[in-house]
Amino acid sequence: MSRANVLSRPNDPRNFAAVHRGRSLTAVALLALTALVGCSGNPDSAAPTERGTSAVPATVRSTLSTASMPSGTSGAPGTTTGSIGAPFTAEQQTVIDAHGADMGAYQRAAAASSPNDAAFKSSFSNQFLKELQIRIQQRADNGQAVRDAQPSNARIEYVTVAVTAPTASLTTCEVDDRVVYRTADGSAVNTKVTTARWTVSMEYEDGVWKIAGRQPVQTWDGQEMEACLAAPRS
Repeated sequence: MSRANVLSRPNDPRNFAAVHRGRSLTAVALLALTALVGCSGNPDSAAPTERGTSAVPATVRSTLSTASMPSGTSGAPGTTTGSIGAPFTAEQQTVIDAHGADMGAYQRAAAASSPNDAAFKSSFSNQFLKELQIRIQQRADNGQAVRDAQPSNARIEYVTVAVTAPTASLTTCEVDDRVVYRTADGSAVNTKVTTARWTVSMEYEDGVWKIAGRQPVQTWDGQEMEACLAAPRS
């Protein structure tokens, strides 16, 4: 699957221009951010990043060993608590916080149809950023935007986090219920709820951790967080 589709949804248009790829996101993924960052599930099953207006709550589930790394961004919305296995280290938590903040920036840019939003642009590595910007612009050109479901059950749980500065890799399980709608009349285009497991790559650039790619590993229809968390790790 090409990264350019990572954050798209089943009902999203697929005819955006090809982009030279240097890495694998979703993703934001997702994301997607491009993916851009919505319903999260699979690529064109959108990234949990692809459609909302704010970062979803995050819950820490388990951990991998980590190498030392420089400090990064922090302040992702939501909470992070150890619930399975040992708690994440401070270094891993820094990456988790950065991922949450980056995804939140993508979601806000996607909801506002603003591909040049400053916070969004500073949250993703250059190549992946271009793909997400294309996704946001294409949706806007098609008269569509994204918004949070009301009420929303979107959430992210972090399964594994491995850090080897200046890179990091994460495995997440994400429920995405964000809505793609027509800006002309507010009518819904895609209200599908999906759950997906993602692999995410991050890079430490310009003094902060940025999302460099998001790739969907497996998806489920509906809210299937427990199934995602129980799935074998690749």
